[in-house]
Amino acid sequence: TYFARCWPNSTLFKSVAVERICEDGNDAFVLYRCETLDGKVFRNTDLHSFQDGRLHSVEVYFGAAYKDGVFVPQQPSS
Repeated sequence: TYFARCWPNSTLFKSVAVERICEDGNDAFVLYRCETLDGKVFRNTDLHSFQDGRLHSVEVYFGAAYKDGVFVPQQPSS
C-alpha cells in the first residue's frame, strides 16, 4: 500500500486525516493531520501530480510536531 511503501513508520500512527484538497489541473495539494501513538500531532502538505490519469509524483512538505499543544523539537535521523 501507499503507507507501507512511502511511510514505513506508518505503524506508529494512531490516525491520518485529510483536511483539505486543492486541485489545479493535473496537480492537487493535500493537507493532512497525523497523530502518533505517543500523542504527537503534525500536519504535512503534499503536492500530487498526475499524468495520463496516473499518479506521476508526490512532493512532501513536512510540518512541525506538537504534543499537548506544545512544539516538539525533532532530532535528525542518523
